[in-house]
Amino acid sequence: PPNVYASTAAELAHEGFGRESILINEKPFGYDYDSARKLNTGLAYHFDEMQIFRIDHYLAKEAVQNILVFRFANSLFYPVWNSRYIESIQINAYESIGVENRGSYYDGAGIIRDMIQNHLTQLLCLITMEAPVSLDAEDIRAQKINILKTIEVLGSRRFQYKGYHDEKGVAPDSTTETYAEMKLQINNFRWIGTPVYIRTGKALNRKGTEIGLKFKKVPRLLFNAGGALDANKIIFKIQPSEGIIIDMASKIPGSEIQLTNTNMSFCYRDSFPAEIPEAYQKLLLDAIRGDRTLFVSAEETEISWKKYEPFLGTGAIEFYEKGEVPAPRLAGGWIDFEKYKSICD
Repeated sequence: PPNVYASTAAELAHEGFGRESILINEKPFGYDYDSARKLNTGLAYHFDEMQIFRIDHYLAKEAVQNILVFRFANSLFYPVWNSRYIESIQINAYESIGVENRGSYYDGAGIIRDMIQNHLTQLLCLITMEAPVSLDAEDIRAQKINILKTIEVLGSRRFQYKGYHDEKGVAPDSTTETYAEMKLQINNFRWIGTPVYIRTGKALNRKGTEIGLKFKKVPRLLFNAGGALDANKIIFKIQPSEGIIIDMASKIPGSEIQLTNTNMSFCYRDSFPAEIPEAYQKLLLDAIRGDRTLFVSAEETEISWKKYEPFLGTGAIEFYEKGEVPAPRLAGGWIDFEKYKSICD
């Protein structure tokens, strides 16, 4: 647990582990901003930052690593990757199970600490950051830090599934959230005006993590004179079935001009039939090699905690039934990720 990371590092140093060593830390990196800062200070007292590898296993998922390739290796998409064309960015991370046997840990954390502050914010950084000057770990981190500094949380709603109080290890009067919805904005020239919606929780109707970019509608002319034409979307399926989907309009064959929504999809299972390495396999190998590209820096953790700390444990709790998804409370276009569930499955 994080509260013994620093003392463990001190004991290792006392036993003679020095500059030849690396430390691999699993999340969570602290409980809030102050604890994260103290943890980083404690580790840095005995070991250099270059020796510390903070694991966020989402960063090692193949579909996540492919985000930068999709953005910066394809000239087709780069020109429209900004607020002029993209109406909103939406990130979902759903779990169908409840807290299971992790009640005692989870009740002291909640979904904002467990998912949004780390995993999902890292996804947001990759989907919105500027192109790094190289693929060097520090250059990539610099661009992620630039995004973190510009994030502003505009709203937060917290929910709890009914029956959560009956879970083992959960306090009977707990107000810990098991589902959260947050609205953010990125205050830089590329993204100002494009809202970001993050929705994540447990005991929902399905399991899946996706990123959706909803483009602005075409003008009310020609094929969209009535304004009914759906907006284009790009969907990144992170798990459990990896892939990328482009949702676009097409003409239905026939003598009349009638349009419908169709999909172009890239599914990992079809293009790469070989087994995809598990995320921790790559992370541990990278740590042994000294490659810090997919690991989180001390500065990233502290900035991220500072952004979300005002929303930890604050606000009224609303309730939802197991197997249901709370209706969105924060204004904004809702991407129906359920529509793409069967693609790449």
